[in-house]
Amino acid sequence: MSIPRVQSKTINGCRYEVEPLGFTTGRRVFVRLANLVGPALASLDTSSAPKGDATAAASAFTEAIGRLLGGLRDEDLEFFQEAFAKRTRVHLDGGKAPVLADVIEVHFAGDRFADFFEWLVFAFTVTYGDFFVGAWRKIQAALPSASVVSRTITNPSASKSDSPTESPGMNGA
Repeated sequence: MSIPRVQSKTINGCRYEVEPLGFTTGRRVFVRLANLVGPALASLDTSSAPKGDATAAASAFTEAIGRLLGGLRDEDLEFFQEAFAKRTRVHLDGGKAPVLADVIEVHFAGDRFADFFEWLVFAFTVTYGDFFVGAWRKIQAALPSASVVSRTITNPSASKSDSPTESPGMNGA
């Protein structure tokens, strides 16, 4: 049996060390997340779109993300924040590394909301990383254009690569 290990990531100059959640808290967080993500994934249906239609697949994926965000409540975000902040140390100037839960109000105040969400996503991957990778592979297998969807969302011009009038590198990248 392997012992869960702390993982670290630097976000905007601050290093975060996140320890995986214990089983009971991890189970509770997972159920809460599944209740949020499940309905959004259920709406992810590209079966009526022509095979390989990246635009339809991207549209379905975007709609699913919209449903996910539309169902997110402040209580959910607070629940996740509290669970993971207790298991995170943040390395600050001066060599201090307090538990994030003790400094979170000040640490993410002001214009650091993007840093908060990047930390939270990282914290989820520390505990559930293997599960998410496996789930994403199953989604890709179920949706033939899922890899196209991910490329389209990260690079919208990728869905146009079959166009004879465009060539790679001409999109300003």
